[in-house]
Amino acid sequence: MKTTTALLLITLFLLTLPCAASAATRTVASSGGDYTTIQAAIDAAASGDEVHVAAGTYTENVTMKAGVKLMGGYNSSDWSRDISANVTVIDAGGTGSTVTAAASTLDGFIITGCASAGIVAAYTSITARLR
Repeated sequence: MKTTTALLLITLFLLTLPCAASAATRTVASSGGDYTTIQAAIDAAASGDEVHVAAGTYTENVTMKAGVKLMGGYNSSDWSRDISANVTVIDAGGTGSTVTAAASTLDGFIITGCASAGIVAAYTSITARLR
């Protein structure tokens, strides 16, 4: 009886422990995504999350967040990825830097339209694979 009670108490204790948070995937598209701008998705993301961006041109200046993977080249109808077929562009529109990085991953984009620097990664590391 004491063994059964002890096992029951241990099981109940273990069930009340918080689970590790799992990484989230946030999607960006002009329609059919969680967000319509890349920056809004990054702002909502936490370290370990991925932001998947559908094909298209996004006119904005992007400030990345540490630990967040920003990945372009997605088809917004089924979220399959092909960076050659689904060209994804971040265009700063002639203002500032296109992307400011922060210990993060930038993969599958064309970076254009900057007034100063395309990608700024001062005092940080970035993994970038650009088209």
